Amino acid sequence: MIEETVLDILNEYKVKEPPVPVDEIAQKCGINIGRAPSDDFSGFLLRKADNSFIGVNSNDSHPRQRFTIAHELGHYFLHKTKKAFVDYPGTNAEIAFRDNKHNLVRTRSEIEANKFAAALLMPAKHLLEDFSLLRKEELMHLDEKISYLAERYKVSREAMTYRLIDLKLSA
Repeated sequence: MIEETVLDILNEYKVKEPPVPVDEIAQKCGINIGRAPSDDFSGFLLRKADNSFIGVNSNDSHPRQRFTIAHELGHYFLHKTKKAFVDYPGTNAEIAFRDNKHNLVRTRSEIEANKFAAALLMPAKHLLEDFSLLRKEELMHLDEKISYLAERYKVSREAMTYRLIDLKLSA
């Protein structure tokens, strides 16, 4: 379901190649994005009537900020009944949390938002095509392929590695 939802979004916003413009997608959905430094959170989504806001930790790397925006978009598209999602330690009926210091996912909605973010930032269709082309590059080691793909998709090497494993791709 998540992959299909992402495919619909990519088609609706006419995304033809990586990197996926997550800021633009959010803005086209009427979601404002703000950035501020924090030692406690990576990001949050606040939703009230027709107004939504994604807050992003400006201390995080650019790939991490992109993942945070994609993650919060996951909450926006997948979890429409909740009003707030904050990636912050704790728990509350209205707020979903992730421990920012240990990157521990604690709820089903957080797992789904992470899967959504990975699928949005690294669409299976594009990644399968790119990886297929890289397979022919026999002189490149897997580490180099991962680095190349991470740069192309503007994600971390860690995120790319998990996505390749999820799609069952290998050298």
